[in-house]
Amino acid sequence: MRKIKAKIINLECNNIFSLSEACKKAGYKTSIINSYNKKESDNTDILFLPGVGAFNQAMKVIKKKNLDELIYKHVLKKRTLVGICLGMQLLFSTSTEFKLSKGLELIKGEVKKIKKEKDIHFPHIGWRKINTENNSSFWKTTNKNFFYFIHSYYCNPKNRNLVTSNVNYGSQKICSSIQSSNIIGTQFHPEKSGSEGIKFLKKLKRFV
Repeated sequence: MRKIKAKIINLECNNIFSLSEACKKAGYKTSIINSYNKKESDNTDILFLPGVGAFNQAMKVIKKKNLDELIYKHVLKKRTLVGICLGMQLLFSTSTEFKLSKGLELIKGEVKKIKKEKDIHFPHIGWRKINTENNSSFWKTTNKNFFYFIHSYYCNPKNRNLVTSNVNYGSQKICSSIQSSNIIGTQFHPEKSGSEGIKFLKKLKRFV
C-alpha cells in the first residue's frame, strides 16, 4: 500500500519541523515546500498550510513565492488542504490584524481579534477542550477532546455551517475548526497536541 503524500508549506513563520515529525508519526510520506513548483500539486495528497505570526507578513511570503497559485491549483483538483492556526486564518477573506489585509479568500469571512476578558490569560494559550458542531463521523470523534491553542485572533466565517467545532474563552465561543468540502482549518495545533493530535492527523487520511 502506498504512503499518502503530505506536503507542508514553509511560510517562514512557524516551526514546521514539529508538524513534519507529527505527520511522519501519523504515517505520511512528508516533505517541505519552500517555493512554488508547478509539479508540486501533481503528486500531493494533503497540503498543509501552517503558521504562527502576523497575517499580513505571511500573505507577503505567499505572494512573493507564488504559493497562492499552488494552493488554488491543489484545491481545484479537489485534494485536501489543511490550514493550521495562522494557516487557517489565511484561508479567509480578510484580517484586521495590525491593518486590514486580504487573505486567500477560500473561505468567506473575516479574522478578528479576541476580546480580552478580566482574569483570563491573553492571548488564548494552552490546552482546551473543543466542542463539536458537526455531526459527521470525522468531527464527532474530536468532541470533548483537548488540543493545544496559541492565538489572539479568531476566524468568523460568513457561513456558520462551516464551523465544525468551537472552544470557550471566558464568555466567548470561538471557532476552533472549519470544513468546506476539501478545505479543513484548525485553530488548534495538532502537532503540539500529543497523542490526540497524532490521532487527528491519522484521521485526515479518510479525505484522500
